[in-house]
Amino acid sequence: MKKIRSVGIVIGLFALVGCFKEDSEVIYTYEVSPYAELKDIWFTEGGDNQPDSLFVSIFLADEEMDIGLLPSETYHPYEWNNKVVDSKSQILKWDESNYYPPFFLLIPYRDRIDTVLYSQSDPREDDIESCHNSNLTEDGNLFKVENTFRHNIFVDLMVEFDGEFIPFGKLFTTSDCYLGYDARLPPPPSQIGTQTYIGSPFKISRFNKFEIEIQYSLLSQAFSIFKDRRYRLSISIADRALNRTDLMESEEFRLPDIKK
Repeated sequence: MKKIRSVGIVIGLFALVGCFKEDSEVIYTYEVSPYAELKDIWFTEGGDNQPDSLFVSIFLADEEMDIGLLPSETYHPYEWNNKVVDSKSQILKWDESNYYPPFFLLIPYRDRIDTVLYSQSDPREDDIESCHNSNLTEDGNLFKVENTFRHNIFVDLMVEFDGEFIPFGKLFTTSDCYLGYDARLPPPPSQIGTQTYIGSPFKISRFNKFEIEIQYSLLSQAFSIFKDRRYRLSISIADRALNRTDLMESEEFRLPDIKK
């Protein structure tokens, strides 16, 4: 059965010196960000009204192995949403109109970021972040924007449609808002040599103190419908310090060609 291998991976983030004998004899040199490599992609059909699965296998090495987030970790910097403030640091509410543009993203425990999110007199007239707004919150009717690092694994699955590659989720909506495969990767098992299913759709194997393998199952009942189209996949992973791996990119593939 044919499998697809990754291309264009930058290998220079860490180096293995000498022969591997024991964990204590392995010498690594690291950059700040973890190193990750896309190892394999394969497809399986669900059957019996079960969703099809596109499996992705990733090798990851990190000196600190500060990888993974628990569901309960919704505090800074992993909160789900950030508030928006005006130039006088007033928190914006949808039912008020006395705002002073431009508008900024408010990061908890830090100063607001310098990037201007909205320059118009009323941010509700600007739909730049319309897919990521959360209107009704426990704090009232606030203007909020989803925090990128509420997730730690970022996946772009692209499919060829009418001669161009578009996000897979966009096939099912005419809106610019669509569901993707960004997710929260849980922490790896603490014991070396273990292989642990940590909730669907992840399986994580621990090789040693520095290395793990991540298996992520992308589920959809629509894969069979679009199985003859060409796909592309790109993935990056963030550690707990918000350092991201280099982007891992696959070759183009068709699902029947990588079927198991």
